[in-house]
Amino acid sequence: MKSINFLNKTKRCIFNYNNVQKRNHISNSGNNKIISLYSWGCSKDGKLGNNNELVDCEPFPNRIETFKINENQIINNQSLNEIGIKDIECGHYHTMIIDKNDNLYQCGWTSFVGINNLTKNNKNLIPTIIKPSTISNNNNNNNNNNNNNNNNNNNFKINNVSGGRRHTLILTRDGKIFSYGIGSEYQLGHGDNENRSEPTEIKELSNKGIIKVASGWGHSLALSNDGQLYSWGFSNDSQTGHGFLIDNPIKIPKLIKTQFKFKNVFSGSDFVIAITDNGELISFGSNEFGQLGNGTQINQEFPITSINHLFNSSSSSSSTSSSSSSNKETFNKIIETAGKGRFDKRVSCGFSHCLILNDDGELFTFGWNGNGQLGIGSGNGTYQSIPRKLDSTKLFNGEKIEMVSAGRNHSVALTESGRLYLWGNSNHGKLGNGTVSGNQYEPTELIDFNEFEQQSFPLEFQKVLNISSGFDHTIIELLEDK
Repeated sequence: MKSINFLNKTKRCIFNYNNVQKRNHISNSGNNKIISLYSWGCSKDGKLGNNNELVDCEPFPNRIETFKINENQIINNQSLNEIGIKDIECGHYHTMIIDKNDNLYQCGWTSFVGINNLTKNNKNLIPTIIKPSTISNNNNNNNNNNNNNNNNNNNFKINNVSGGRRHTLILTRDGKIFSYGIGSEYQLGHGDNENRSEPTEIKELSNKGIIKVASGWGHSLALSNDGQLYSWGFSNDSQTGHGFLIDNPIKIPKLIKTQFKFKNVFSGSDFVIAITDNGELISFGSNEFGQLGNGTQINQEFPITSINHLFNSSSSSSSTSSSSSSNKETFNKIIETAGKGRFDKRVSCGFSHCLILNDDGELFTFGWNGNGQLGIGSGNGTYQSIPRKLDSTKLFNGEKIEMVSAGRNHSVALTESGRLYLWGNSNHGKLGNGTVSGNQYEPTELIDFNEFEQQSFPLEFQKVLNISSGFDHTIIELLEDK
């Protein structure tokens, strides 16, 4: 039999294993294991980081082999593994990686990744470290500028990153907020609609105690440690929480007026899910396809209404006051704190659908379902405005789900034992199973598959550790054999 080592020995591989036996937990201790990054889907403009712009898509997982750590040095996967990977995050059209030294790498259009160019024809084909040549510095002593800039670069350590359609937000370890990319919708928060090719500090958020940033198609959000939520950018669908502001974007960060205190926030393309300190899920913004989960298709101007009570209404025969109380308790600890990296992936908002996990590892989905991205099967309508719970026994071999990620019209879920499931639209190969068109209406596990010979036994020595999806691409972190 040909080698079947997942994504390592063959370029053409596909997970398609449905054995009910859970994969053994493994650690990365010892010299026989390595943590690698794999990507697949739309490969235009370098977002897959595989140094290949000759094909439009990669329908099978490919390992990211090289990483640029400065202008003159490229390291391989083994060297990055020695540093360690802290988190992975996809923007709509670019990819971000944070290593365990809190350095940020990005690949895709340079207009999104801050490498001194704002033209479409210039792109990063491999993950490239972001070290701004200048960070806000008002020191007038020119002789000291270089030293000050070097010190600032050394202090440019990343705590949280978020990618929108064409812009990036960064929260550094010392609490500063930076933005760069396209500013046409005022999504950069600097009071103008100019583009920024390098990270530029948003001064209005200084000393606000920001603990997390989030971004959408053309809007941005920041959450403070005292539960305040700030927003700015495109507001036509009230996604900034300040009401319908047609052709009147919020130009600098503005505090959202609400009675709630928040502990986490997640953004889709034009809608927002925020979690209060009491565990209430509050949604606002565009609701064209029911992506707010409130039982309507009416846009919500302000963060005023909880949707917790709706989480059992479509999956049980009755909805009583006691079940509503139970729902509140179930979601009360959905996210303990904000900005916790890989553990901050129990909620994910895509283009117009949403995936939410409760503390029991049960997955609820709602919003647009035109391509099967809700995982509820075919024949269940093109949208769901009330959360639907997926049957874990039937769809995930009885396992709890640990992380979710929503793309444009596809979905990704990771179980507690490290098994990976994808469903929805397969255009551009974003389901990783070799198909480049059509829809998958229920979660399907992606496992090892040799293009010439089918895998016939469990992958007991490999485990997916982390996931993230962009509009039409996916990246995972995998613990595997060397």
